[in-house]
Amino acid sequence: MGINLLPEKEKKELEKEKNWKRVFVILVFILIFLGVFISILFPLKIYIVSKTESLKNLVSEKEESLKSLQFENFQETIKKTNEDLSKIQSFWQQQLFITPIFEKISSLTPDSIYFTLFSFQKGFKEIEKEGKKVGIIFAEVHVAGWAENREDLFYFKQDLEKEETLKDVNFSSGSWLLPTNINFSLSFEFHPNDSK
Repeated sequence: MGINLLPEKEKKELEKEKNWKRVFVILVFILIFLGVFISILFPLKIYIVSKTESLKNLVSEKEESLKSLQFENFQETIKKTNEDLSKIQSFWQQQLFITPIFEKISSLTPDSIYFTLFSFQKGFKEIEKEGKKVGIIFAEVHVAGWAENREDLFYFKQDLEKEETLKDVNFSSGSWLLPTNINFSLSFEFHPNDSK
């Protein structure tokens, strides 16, 4: 250790200068540290931002994929439901009830005619309607019965032929042989959707 013979004022100034140099060195180290820290953080920030964007894109793609899948499932469900409803509607449209046939025939039958046999069978055929082929459901009806006289049977036949829902009314040839106490048979098609 050396002896310092400088005056007190200069000693203080030297001490101040040393302190300033220390502060300056410390500030330089802090600035260097901050520069290094920032230079490490900046690429890290860029890396994190790019990873975040990548993850956002991935999540967005997954959401779109799920939405698309859900939409496809929804469309498939709608399609299946529509098919089921179409089948139900087709089933109900193909129903052919016997009550309207009886009502129609009984409203046209005079008191002097009685039925002894009635049978029907559901039928299907395609017809041309307004330039399109359309499938129709009808009943093929066979009736046997007794008529008091040929005149009543003839009027009954005319009434049946006038009815729009009854097609191809056909009495057997044997139905017209006797003038009274006639056992007759007839067949016709009942088209329930042809009524006014």
